[in-house]
Amino acid sequence: MLKEEYPSPTELVQHAPMNNLHKWTLVEAERLRVLSKQNGALECYDQAIGLDKEHEYLQEEALANELAAKFWLAHGRDKVAA
Repeated sequence: MLKEEYPSPTELVQHAPMNNLHKWTLVEAERLRVLSKQNGALECYDQAIGLDKEHEYLQEEALANELAAKFWLAHGRDKVAA
């Protein structure tokens, strides 16, 4: 069961945010997508992609872009997803 309340990333990212924040942000984007909170999901996808790019996590950046594109496709925004 997916809960509305979700723990903050404080403990996970406080020691090495460059290693963990991008992952937590992508999970948060997916959680918000499932909860139909589109604006929050889009913000988190964008943040995850930016963090992945900043820290050169190429595989994670590709995954975040793919999930964001699937989000757009699900909302009928084919041109944005491309």
